[in-house]
Amino acid sequence: MIHLPLNPTDLAEHGAALTLALTAGLAVWRLRAGQRWQTAAFVHAEIRRFEALREVRNALVILDEPSREIDFGGDVAGQRWGRVDRSTLIAALGTGGAAFPGWRVRDTFAVFFAELGRFEALIRAGLFSARDLAPFLSHRLAVLAGLAGGVDAPTRDALWQFLHRGGYHETLALMRRFGHEVALPQRGKAGAVPPHLVPRDSLIAARLLPRRGSDGRRR
Repeated sequence: MIHLPLNPTDLAEHGAALTLALTAGLAVWRLRAGQRWQTAAFVHAEIRRFEALREVRNALVILDEPSREIDFGGDVAGQRWGRVDRSTLIAALGTGGAAFPGWRVRDTFAVFFAELGRFEALIRAGLFSARDLAPFLSHRLAVLAGLAGGVDAPTRDALWQFLHRGGYHETLALMRRFGHEVALPQRGKAGAVPPHLVPRDSLIAARLLPRRGSDGRRR
């Protein structure tokens, strides 16, 4: 075997190239790690803000427990505490929500669904992905879809009808993103929101998302 003499200049050049490659690789890793950390921190902040809302906390309790005394806050003419069971929830989400506590339940779920829709708008704005949200929202969306928790079929149908009637397109799109197609019960699959309808018509989406004209170009 023939051993060629090593040129010190070549060794220095190879060493410099290797050092540069390692430095560049480390810089890219740190950048990506920093981006992941920033994204995770942002998601955690959004989840904390979401869970800090009284309406969100109450909605989650109402969904988890068939009957429970709920503190709606803001003592309005003595109408702060009220017992909510499945029949109360179904009536409140339908046409029987005028009396207390029905109207408070209805307002509670209006805020809850609007806040869920905000996550979809933020995903579409590119601020984080559905995968980032999955640890926090997967189970809750499965409950709304009637696949987890103690939500029975009549309650699920009332929730779905409320979503469609209220025009909560962002929330419907978020559920679809997580694999839950929410159809209007009385119309079956024909009542589902078509996949091409994207949530661009809310105040949240209008602020965060670019709009497109009839020619398909962004405005």
